[in-house]
Amino acid sequence: MDEPQTQPRRFGKYLLLEVLGKGANAHVFRAVQSGAMGFRKEVAVKQILPHVAGKESVVHGLINEARVAGYLRHRNIVEVYEFDQVGDTYYLAMEYVPGFALSEVIERSREIGEPLPGGIVAAIAAQTCDGLQCAHDALDQKGNALGMVHRDIKPGNVMVTFDGVVKVMDFGVVKAASNLFTTSSADVTKGTPIYMSPEQVRGLPLDRRSDVFGLGSVIAELITGEVTFFDTDLMAVLHLVDRAEIDPMLAKVEGQVPELVPILRLALQKAPDDRFPSAEAMAEAIRRIELPVASDAELGEWLRRFMGAAPRKIEVTDEDLDTDPMVAQIAALGDLGALLEDEEYGGPAVEGLPDTLPPRPEALDTVAPPADGTPLPGPPPATPAAPAPTDAVVRHDIGVELVRVPAAELWMGSAEAEVGRFPDEALHKVHITRPFLLGTTPVPQEVWERAMADNPSWTLASDHPVESIDWFQAVSFCNRLSELEGLAPAYRIDGDDVSWDREADGFRLPTEAEWETAARGGEPTRFAGSDSADDVAWHWRNTGGLTHAVACLQPNALGLYDMSGNVSEWVWDWYAPYPTAAEPCVDPHGPVVGQCRVHRGGSAFNLPADVRVARRHGEDRPSDRYNFLGLRVARST
Repeated sequence: MDEPQTQPRRFGKYLLLEVLGKGANAHVFRAVQSGAMGFRKEVAVKQILPHVAGKESVVHGLINEARVAGYLRHRNIVEVYEFDQVGDTYYLAMEYVPGFALSEVIERSREIGEPLPGGIVAAIAAQTCDGLQCAHDALDQKGNALGMVHRDIKPGNVMVTFDGVVKVMDFGVVKAASNLFTTSSADVTKGTPIYMSPEQVRGLPLDRRSDVFGLGSVIAELITGEVTFFDTDLMAVLHLVDRAEIDPMLAKVEGQVPELVPILRLALQKAPDDRFPSAEAMAEAIRRIELPVASDAELGEWLRRFMGAAPRKIEVTDEDLDTDPMVAQIAALGDLGALLEDEEYGGPAVEGLPDTLPPRPEALDTVAPPADGTPLPGPPPATPAAPAPTDAVVRHDIGVELVRVPAAELWMGSAEAEVGRFPDEALHKVHITRPFLLGTTPVPQEVWERAMADNPSWTLASDHPVESIDWFQAVSFCNRLSELEGLAPAYRIDGDDVSWDREADGFRLPTEAEWETAARGGEPTRFAGSDSADDVAWHWRNTGGLTHAVACLQPNALGLYDMSGNVSEWVWDWYAPYPTAAEPCVDPHGPVVGQCRVHRGGSAFNLPADVRVARRHGEDRPSDRYNFLGLRVARST
């Protein structure tokens, strides 16, 4: 047994020797359990950190992990021995696995520039499939299927031992019928974004084929050394996963391990029905390829040569037991929520994502400063718009309430010093010459149902905003609402060709400039009505991805609710860089053509920095539907 690097510490019946891994909520120690007649057993102890021990969700997650693991006995799964507590500290005691996580193997490969041999990758993949199949087939004491889905298959959650045995671990976010608790308000979305399946990022029901997709992402990374669905922006990552565009990755795999291209092509299909039906089927396909799959002995020998004979050690200090330092290369955070501790961005990143979320778009030109050298002002309107009087509210029989937004001249975009700013928020002057009406809230589901006789929303609640609608559905709803209220429809719709009659008095979507004018309401705040996101916005840090009833938080100065957060709202404009002319843009409505339509305001799925008034969301095609996309109606006056 290796000599410990630090002073051993007594913890109940265990002697904690060293830290094996550090996470946002727990540390994992190598430990020894001693007994009578010289009995000694080496184990791993997963201990909840003191500063999160009072959080129900953390304790419930550990309880779920213990209950789930209690049903699993397989050579390719890390075995859990017991769940208990010492004083106020809960812990899991589990099998100690001398070896390395795949995240460390990948890191080593990148460091030395040596790719993994195809036979090694195939062996790791096949054994991981075997472990997953055991979990997927698990039964309770009465013989009922538990329907387990791991939901967080990633390099940090798969170990390879020095004996060449692959071990799946960390069932803390598994979905199973045995779970006592729902551990997240957005439980289905738990996981690590870059390894999620398309149905997982959409918040849809999951089955075993979701894990097949996640494993496909891991295998591709083992081969190429690159994360398959990578971007520096969290929402962009979710979009990449949802679209499942794998051809660029497969071209790289073709040049390294071509035998595995058919396996990955099938595992990483967007639709679950198009993938392997099970991990077992995937394992069988891997073992049939024309490539020698490494034996246990060959895999173990390769690992010892490639990584060295001894696992890494992390020195433990007294401070480690009371605080939460992160060791990114070893810590497997395992939960999208772990990304969200920081006030603006969410703190330590999950594997493959940086600590902060830097801008995704290329830097754009900004408005040229005046010739006399005067610096550009910040985002407050040049001519503040006054709050709307009570008689400015217009109510319609179907349940829509709108407020009059006065004409205004403002600086649209954000100042360079604004926290969370993206380069596509270039400051430019805008002149809205005509007052218009805008809904006081996003369209609630009950209003949508009255007009459309259906409800596409993922989270069903009559007073929540309607969501899961594409841009075409949004403009169709506007026309239907106009017909019901006896107004002239604003849109002519011919298939995917939509034109706007700007003189019509019917319902429509606001332009991007109108939306920002209304959201600012004449005030210089970062969010619509406050400099604090929690005052006015439902976002990830205070909801975990669930929408809320409309108009529950404070409105902005015009009496508009939920302009920041809850659901992101489709607007009329195609996405394009802001204009760079020094002269004010008069009543802008975007380019004539484009690929993606803009939605504004951010949603319950966004970090606080992404529900700012100035934040632009222009990554979605008009046919895209997500459970964070809704609308707010406008009318011309």
